[in-house]
Amino acid sequence: MVHFSSTVSVGGVTNGSVTTSYEWDFGDGTPHSQDMNPYHIYNVTNGKDTQQFNVKLTVVSDSGCVANTAKNSWITVYATPKPIISATPQFTTIALPQVQFKLDSRSTGIAYNDPATTYKWTFGDSSHAISTLEIRNIPMQIPGFSK
Repeated sequence: MVHFSSTVSVGGVTNGSVTTSYEWDFGDGTPHSQDMNPYHIYNVTNGKDTQQFNVKLTVVSDSGCVANTAKNSWITVYATPKPIISATPQFTTIALPQVQFKLDSRSTGIAYNDPATTYKWTFGDSSHAISTLEIRNIPMQIPGFSK
């Protein structure tokens, strides 16, 4: 969800004192908004991991003056990540209790090259780790045995 905020100057007067209407075009084919500061939800619809949108604001003053501004490719939306993980080995032993979990190349919507991307690994035993690594090596505990 994006919250847009307009700071409009028409004839040197800002926000609302002479501005009588607003029209926001969010660039995604949805109906325009006439709110001064609208909220808008974007969705990736092109089947890719990201999509960019142009945004345009048109304002009209009480004297009929029209002004607009447009921002091209101003909003970038990322698709909902759909991770597919693999585990190697799939079976462990007391001698080799470590399992490597990693994202499969068939995963979609993940910005691998973005340093802000993090991975939250949860293993069903109330433990979890948040990491910038897409691979996790986890020693598996075998009940009744210790190494």
